[in-house]
Amino acid sequence: MRRDLLLLLGGTLTGALIGAVLADGAAGHAFAPASWFWPVAGICGGIGVVLLVVAVISGLRESAAHKKPALDLVFEGVGTPCVYDFEATEQDVPLGTWHTLVPAVTGSASPVGNTTAHTLVRLHVRDLRPRPLTAVKVRVHELRGIREPARNVHVDYLKWMHDDGEGHVRSLQGTTVEPGNDCRAYIDLATRSRLGENFALEFAQHHLREWSITGPPAVYLHLVASGQEESGLHVPDCHRAFLLEASPDGGFNVVPKALSECGFL
Repeated sequence: MRRDLLLLLGGTLTGALIGAVLADGAAGHAFAPASWFWPVAGICGGIGVVLLVVAVISGLRESAAHKKPALDLVFEGVGTPCVYDFEATEQDVPLGTWHTLVPAVTGSASPVGNTTAHTLVRLHVRDLRPRPLTAVKVRVHELRGIREPARNVHVDYLKWMHDDGEGHVRSLQGTTVEPGNDCRAYIDLATRSRLGENFALEFAQHHLREWSITGPPAVYLHLVASGQEESGLHVPDCHRAFLLEASPDGGFNVVPKALSECGFL
């Protein structure tokens, strides 16, 4: 039974008993109900109190459950969708915007014809609840160089894997993530050419798609994943920090860090 209905029924039955007691006290000897009145009033009042207690306990359980973690961001490493190597022209991948042309040979840093090897890294977004979460989005909240102060980037959302439409609507409005290992729930993080030092974060907002960070890549990122239950109730935000740095083969290392290690607290 829904908690609001329990509160309504419990409050009504308990209120009826209280009303009867007040009426008896006000009327004195003039209040002479039938013999069954007080037993029935007592039973109703008792049921009302039980329903109120159940509603309070249910509310406390819901509150405790709501405070539990709901989302996580995980870098799963090479050999998973978290690391994607591809070949593309520099025109196709000016900075943040890219289009896959042909699969890359992992570790290759040499141009193939007019194309160059690029690496894209992603994070797996995990739903820790037993039910689907909706309106799930991931934003870059802060970033900083290794020896620089943190910069607040506010609500610059990252792009969901394969959300390549003009407006990146799914990334900006959020998407549904299924519980456990949802194979579609990967968020694009950053792309770089294996022949260059600059790299780009994979923002969903159009005006940030051509903004790059000068290399060699070595930045701390404070990411925030948000979402809500199917009922519309918002779940606690997931705050995660990562070190994004160049790897020896020209790709990326993505290393989970504590927020305090990165200077974000």
